[in-house]
Amino acid sequence: MRVSKQAVRLGSLVLGAALCLPCGAEEAGSSETGEPGPAAEQAEERPEALVEAHRLHEQGKMEAAHEAFAELAAAGNTEAKVQLGWMYLEGHATEPDMERAAELWQEAADAGHERADYLLNAVLPGLEER
Repeated sequence: MRVSKQAVRLGSLVLGAALCLPCGAEEAGSSETGEPGPAAEQAEERPEALVEAHRLHEQGKMEAAHEAFAELAAAGNTEAKVQLGWMYLEGHATEPDMERAAELWQEAADAGHERADYLLNAVLPGLEER
């Protein structure tokens, strides 16, 4: 499936918001009750290899990030599958490949990853129509 650059840019905007959750930036602090927010708890549960893969991506080291996410995804890490799917959609360290992104997100959704299910049902249909 070929995807136009405009569709990829649109996907980038939508995915930017959807993929912010794993970074924990928006709720990493305390809640109104003084308890850690959900994102802080999620960040604590992430294996160090996943944290490092995110760090590589944030530093713009796309080839290293792609490799790190791919290794984690192959080991069954659903968050890594979501992130790797995003990299395929965006063409980070690879050619853009919407089909591969969809495959990875489907695997993650099948394993219960809620954001992957959202990406499959809300984001991809909009991109495929363009």
